[in-house]
Amino acid sequence: METIAAILARPESWPRAGRWDVHFSAASWVAFIAYADGIEVYDLGWAG
Repeated sequence: METIAAILARPESWPRAGRWDVHFSAASWVAFIAYADGIEVYDLGWAG
C-alpha cells in the first residue's frame, strides 16, 4: 500500500495522460494508467 500512496502523493511522477507505467518498491509493484484527472491502478502485487 505504501507504493500506491507514494504514487498518488506525487503526480509529477505520473506519465503523460493516456500512458502507463509500473512503479516498484522493495517488495511490491503497482502498474497504472495516467489520465488528466488521476490514475487507474490495473495491477499490483507483492513479492515474497
